[in-house]
Amino acid sequence: MSPNSISISTMSKTYGVPAIRIGWIATQNESIIKDIRKVREQITICNSALNEAVALDLLKRKTEHLKDIKKRIKVNLSLLTEWIEKQDKLEWIAPDGSVTCFPRFGKSSKKLCQLLVEKYRTFTVPGYCFNMDPHFRIGFGGETQELEEGLKKLELAMKEISPT
Repeated sequence: MSPNSISISTMSKTYGVPAIRIGWIATQNESIIKDIRKVREQITICNSALNEAVALDLLKRKTEHLKDIKKRIKVNLSLLTEWIEKQDKLEWIAPDGSVTCFPRFGKSSKKLCQLLVEKYRTFTVPGYCFNMDPHFRIGFGGETQELEEGLKKLELAMKEISPT
């Protein structure tokens, strides 16, 4: 590892458990570690003991846990790919190694994302949050049923905004 490198990871992205908010940073640079500790001390003194117990349990069973996650992600990506290929209002580049994608919708994704959250209670992230308007972010790392329901609502919202 280079003395100038910093490696950051979380249980959220790596193990699919965003609710526990456990992560880590590794670097050989002691001044960076000291600065990170200073910031962390201003935000939180310690993690939740329950969250740490959940993280530890998952790490002890990581091979089994990751196998289940990879299986679900493969199913979800296949479902998402099949669905997007049927949508004439969307363009995309399929993700390779991620559980998010950024389809392109018309000239702006803001109205679509607002409609989704306000009327359909479905959450996406508008592209302007990433300097990527008219794209929007879809996450597909969760439960398959939740993805299926979200895609149905997304299709309804797109038809409502752009009926032709």
